[in-house]
Amino acid sequence: MPSTVISIKEKLHQTIDSIDDDKILEAFYIILGSYRNVAEEYVLSDKDLIELKKRETDHIAGRTKSYSTDEIKKIITEKYGY
Repeated sequence: MPSTVISIKEKLHQTIDSIDDDKILEAFYIILGSYRNVAEEYVLSDKDLIELKKRETDHIAGRTKSYSTDEIKKIITEKYGY
């Protein structure tokens, strides 16, 4: 995990630990809870699973190209200026 992510997590923990206002804590809980629930409740359909398996098979067989994270960042930067 990158040190910036760890640093952000530590700052969030410190911030949450220092909050005494119930309404603010509840707001944090709702925001973080909704993020967690969306990730936990999402289920791929059978059609999605078939497509993922096909793509995996094509990748392993060398029929498709893959990119590293650095290559993707470079493509996005060059194409969209991000």
